[in-house]
Order: sequence, then structure tokens, then C-alpha cells
Amino acid sequence: MIFRLLIIAIIFASAKADSYVPCKSYISFSYDDSNTLNNGNFKTQMDFIRNVVSTLNYPNRLRAEGGYTGEFNWNSGLNIGQMQINLHNAQQNPMPFSLSQQAASLLTSIEVLANDQNDPIAALIFISDTSDSALRNSDRWFSRLSGIRITFVMLGTNVDSLKLRTYSNNFIYWPDLALSQPDNWDLLYNTAFGCANVPTKSTTTGLFSLPASTATSNPVTWLTQSTTTAEPYTFPSTSPGEIPYYPCRSWISFSIDCSNAIGDNDFYTEIGFISKSIGYLNHPERIQVTYYYIFAVSWNDYYSIKQIQSKVLAVPRYGNQYSLRTKLQNIVAALSSFNVPPNNVAAIIFISDTSDAALVGAYQLMAYLTNVRITFVLLGSNVDSSKLTQFSSNFIYWSDLSKPQPDNWDNLSYAAYGCGVN
Repeated sequence: MIFRLLIIAIIFASAKADSYVPCKSYISFSYDDSNTLNNGNFKTQMDFIRNVVSTLNYPNRLRAEGGYTGEFNWNSGLNIGQMQINLHNAQQNPMPFSLSQQAASLLTSIEVLANDQNDPIAALIFISDTSDSALRNSDRWFSRLSGIRITFVMLGTNVDSLKLRTYSNNFIYWPDLALSQPDNWDLLYNTAFGCANVPTKSTTTGLFSLPASTATSNPVTWLTQSTTTAEPYTFPSTSPGEIPYYPCRSWISFSIDCSNAIGDNDFYTEIGFISKSIGYLNHPERIQVTYYYIFAVSWNDYYSIKQIQSKVLAVPRYGNQYSLRTKLQNIVAALSSFNVPPNNVAAIIFISDTSDAALVGAYQLMAYLTNVRITFVLLGSNVDSSKLTQFSSNFIYWSDLSKPQPDNWDNLSYAAYGCGVN
């Protein structure tokens, strides 16, 4: 394995500056950061990806993100050495595997990728769990990933490729993670990267053929240069004095409606809109997203904007009775996590049901929310804002959910975010 990587490294080191290795694809490594893998196998996976990244030569065409964590996206500005450092320092997440999370994260990255030349996009999705719970809600994201070359890297022996053939017929197997790479990787990687041509092999050695011009290359020097000379990547400071708050210095909470009062298509329109809106904000530590009684993202979590967007897109539709009390309980619980609760909090609550059953017990919590600016986004035509005036007088109407955003959102969003309001 090491010798083959050296051979490939020599080939890539001699490549012309304008040649893409292995080809002109955008490549995504969607690694498995779930608790299904033990930590040793997680590290083996990340070391393998790190070694593969070292053999590629266009870092802006590389992406490495898990279902819950992320190391770099396409066009990150990092060099290969910095990417290797990030991959080496990657941490495992205690959450179960979710293919829906993986696919939603990938889709979010693709939607913001400037790919004017329609170059191939190849995604390697590492997966250790194909149980029903691990695959739940994946269909809706893969239906929007047509044209992407998806290859599943099957980790361990407790995975069933038959359950994934709806999404792709491309599989690479890694049943023994005591080995440093998947089975037949040297034969399959070119196709997995979306490249049209398979590298030629020497008939005498079985290894990839070397151009004559590389015969005197020094592989030790090349590897040293690629892995040790990079300056450590410095993340931009989040000091308020250096990065302005957009749209303002509010703590913003989005309460998603995933109840049985909203149809499937309208629900997906709702979360798509919320995800897009979050993309315009720039302080992720001040964003909270809840649904039902669950916190998809809490204030002061260590997620990037893109990771928050992915989590929003992965929210399931529970189909329970709508409960405003639960929405308000989540906000009260979040405020209780502060030693001194902030006084600039904006809660944007999506609501499709204003029946008595949906509102029961909610008003009792208003005594704890006196400093919170609540804005209701009323979904559809079967909601009655007059039944909500005891909670707030701030309403945004979204009567037609075939439209991509609520009525007058561009004019009303600034106030909904708690900006410019006394």
C-alpha cells in the first residue's frame, strides 16, 4: 500500500501545472462520523482519506464532510497540507449514522457550487449502517442528486448493499478495517472519482506505469513537501470587532412545523426556505433550530452555517399534533442555558394549526419569554392570527406554499430577526 502511494505520488508530482489529477472532477469524501464505528476504525477511515487526498493536486475541487461534522468544502481555500491536518484532527460524533444527513449535506454543497463548466461531481459515501433507521428519509435527497456519480464505500460486514441500490449501483467494499484501504481500491478509485479512463498497468510489475520523465524524481522529498511545509490554517476570528453581525446582533431561533397539519410538499418547502435563509446569516453560534421537542441546533453549538443548513434539510416530518406549548418550552429551555439570558432574542415560529388543541397550555410559558420577540409565520390558509395575539402581534403570512418564501419576507425579515426593534 505505501509503495503504491509513493508510485502514485511520483506520477502526480510530475504532472503539468494545468493538468487535473486524477481528472477534472469535483470529489467529495462523505466520511462516516457516526457512533456505529469504533474509534479505531473511524481513525483508519480518516487516515485512508488523508492519504488519498495527499495524491490529488487541485484542493479547491475536494470536499470532506460527515453527517454531523465537516473538515472542508469545495473552494475552501485550503491547500493539500492543511486539508491533511484537518483530516488528522477530525473527531467522531456520538450520534447514530444517518444517510439522510449525509445526502442533505452533499446536496447543500452542490447547490452553492459554482460549476459553470458542468464538470463531473463524484461523491464517495462511507457507510457502516444500512438499518431502516439509518436510511430513513434518504429518498427525498437522492432524488435531487441525479447526475452525481455516487459510490458507497461499505465499512465492515454489517452492511447490505442491496438496500442502497435504489441510490447507486457503485460499491467499494472494506469488510476488514484492520487493512489500510478498501478491497481493490487501486483498481476502482479512478471510476469512483468520476474519471472516464482507467489508469494503465505495467504488464511486468502490476503497478501503475510511470512516465519516463519521473525516473529520477525523489519521492521522499515530494511527500515531505506536501505534508510538512503547509502553514497551520487559521480560522477567522469571530470577535464582534472583526466580523460584523448579519443581519444584527440577535440570537435567532427557528421553530420548524413538522406536524400533521402540513402536507409533505409544503413541509419540504418550509425547511428548504429556512435552510436558504440561514445561508444569509454569518454568526452560526447565534442560530438555534428546533422541531417537535428536539434541538437540531442549539445556540453556541460548534457548527458552521453550512452544517446548520444540512441539519435543517435533514429534519424529519413527525406528523404529530401541532403543539405551540412545545415550541415555547424549547425556547424557555434554551434561555435557561445562559447564566444571564440575552435580551436580544428573536423567535421565528412556523405554525399551520391554530386549533384549541394546538394552543393548549402555551400561554402559561409567556411569563418566561417577556424579552423575546416572537414572530409567527402562518402556513397556509387554515390558520387564524387572531387566536395568536395573546402571544405576539408580529405575523408573516405564507398563504401559498407553492411559492418559495412567505409574503413580503424581504421587507419583514429584518424585524423578524429582532433588528432595529426597541
